[in-house]
Amino acid sequence: TGISVAYTSGTAEVTNTDTNSSNTFATTIASGAMSGSFTHTLNTRDVIVQLYDTDTYETVYADVDRFATNQITVRFGAQLTNAVRVLVQKIG
Repeated sequence: TGISVAYTSGTAEVTNTDTNSSNTFATTIASGAMSGSFTHTLNTRDVIVQLYDTDTYETVYADVDRFATNQITVRFGAQLTNAVRVLVQKIG
């Protein structure tokens, strides 16, 4: 439910068709930070967390802790040069 898959010439394209606010959360961690804690209110630990640099749009890797059903903490190995966008998507 909420996901469609299409195959063309051996390549799969997966699309989330249910992108309302009950399934997603987004926020930004300011430059200079080394971590951030957020309440996403998605009522599950089954979430995918993606991070990207808001200047370069490159993927950023960090330690993510799902420490409660509605909360995550993101920790970086060094102080952020640029702000980082945090995207959280509920699974299931």
